[in-house]
Amino acid sequence: MEKTLEILRLLSIFATIVLPIVMVYKHQFSKKSRLASWQIFFIGIVVVWLLVQIGVYFTDAYLQAKLDVFDLDGNGFFTSDERSEAQHQAMMRVTSDTGRAFAPITGAIFAFGYMSILIIFFKLVGFFTKKEPSSKA
Repeated sequence: MEKTLEILRLLSIFATIVLPIVMVYKHQFSKKSRLASWQIFFIGIVVVWLLVQIGVYFTDAYLQAKLDVFDLDGNGFFTSDERSEAQHQAMMRVTSDTGRAFAPITGAIFAFGYMSILIIFFKLVGFFTKKEPSSKA
């Protein structure tokens, strides 16, 4: 279970980075795209934000699974014989992470910045690689 959560967590990070790049690239260099750049920009923001939230969910599940290992009787409480330094550290990782608590806000800021950079980068690439129409006489 723990290995599966780790793999899903890494896949969500990979998707957060790669999926928007593919989306903007296909839009920029496709002749059939019916969407404007601003529409791709806002769709990309939503997609990246959702992927960040999915990554946070998997991170929470991963850390909770690591903490649940110490709950020997499975009642959700830690008795004195279940407490240890490792259990305390696992509990601190679960409860003391403001990054996951503010993920909806920071995810939106990240999504906006990331999509802005991608759109500008691919617009510049498209501008500098655009071939001049050849004049045949």
